[in-house]
Parts: sequence; structure tokens; C-alpha cells
Amino acid sequence: MKNLNSQDSQLINDFFVPIHELLREISQHFKIYIVGGFSRDFILSKTLSTDIDCELHFKDTPKDFLNSYIQFFEGIQKRFQIKQLNYHIFQIQIAQFQLEFSLPRKEKFDETIGHKNFEAEFFPSLPLHVAAQRRDFTFNAIYFLIQTQESKFSF
Repeated sequence: MKNLNSQDSQLINDFFVPIHELLREISQHFKIYIVGGFSRDFILSKTLSTDIDCELHFKDTPKDFLNSYIQFFEGIQKRFQIKQLNYHIFQIQIAQFQLEFSLPRKEKFDETIGHKNFEAEFFPSLPLHVAAQRRDFTFNAIYFLIQTQESKFSF
């Protein structure tokens, strides 16, 4: 077993403690799936990307799920530095890691070229095989379910 040095202790204080608090709070309402490049980098090279994309699926669907989702992030904004991006994506910076949270969505593209040439339809939850259809079918369509517990979190 490796002894913790000051750099390890700093990483624990700067990242793991706040990320654990954040994920534990989010997991009270949502299933948390890590998707995209983080999954790819972890599988291929066993490295942790600093860009972490998370798709959130409601555990119990409220009537007005989109507003409930937005209000959830507004409610934790006092404890975390949150930036709202396009398509109801919420970005949180913790230490050197940038986490982005979004709801499952389907995308309908128009004929123009680019990444902003679509309309998004949001869902409180989708079967993973349906949610993954908007992603390219490489490692970007792999979903890691984050499960939180009282004192730890695991992949």
C-alpha cells in the first residue's frame, strides 16, 4: 500500500471530498452515468481525463422534469461554481476537473454543417440503448454508472 504524500492529500482535499459531496447529492435524485471521452480514456489508457461528461436520468420523474432539473442545479449553486451552457448542460469545475451534466436527449439535425445544427428533445430518463443513439458508436457510447454510498463512491 502506498503512503500518501502531500500532493496526494491535496488531491483528496481539492477533488475527492467535493466530488463525493456533489455526486452523493446528485444521486439522491438521479442515476449518474459517465459517458464520452472519459470512458474512452479510462478503458484504453487507464487515465483519468479532466473532462467528465455525465448524463443524469431521474430516478422518479417529476411532472415538470426539465424545471426540476434546472432548479436542482440552482439549489446547489451556493456550494459549487456552476455555469449553465447550451442545451441545459450544467458545468462544474472542481480542482482541475471539469464536469458537465445533462439530461438524456434526442437530436434532430437540419441540413447545415456543424455541431449546433439540431433541435434537442429532452427526457427525464431513456433506456441506455436509446440514449446512446445520439452518440457516435465508438467508446463515446459507453456508459459508466456511478453508484454512491454513505462513505465511498465506485465505478
